[in-house]
Amino acid sequence: MRALTASAQYNDWDGTVAADNVEKGLIHFLETKGLLNRKSEFVIGVELSVPETSARKGNAVSMKALVVCTASYDDAARRIEDRSNQLPLKNVELDVSLDEFLKLFRRFNLVLTRRGLRLNGREIESRE
Repeated sequence: MRALTASAQYNDWDGTVAADNVEKGLIHFLETKGLLNRKSEFVIGVELSVPETSARKGNAVSMKALVVCTASYDDAARRIEDRSNQLPLKNVELDVSLDEFLKLFRRFNLVLTRRGLRLNGREIESRE
């Protein structure tokens, strides 16, 4: 078992990320590859891992979709809220190019800050 949070070897940087759906995005991508059955499975998360430069195969990154065995958002939300049972997840893993991954979203924003400075979510004024 592991926490659902980003982690790297040293965690020198951490932060937040946000993304907007695109019409034929992540769910459609997984479905067309035969990795998701929309009638009985629901994607609750996605993880992107970029291996160390020396271990990377070209532009490939590792993508892992977190899938729960239910067809609806409401049922997935109920199962997540019910903390009395462990949430059974299916991991769907595949290598994709970074470009392929980013095309699964309309907009994608990532903010990294230096570890320990507690800047995540803090309002700042920046000068150009």
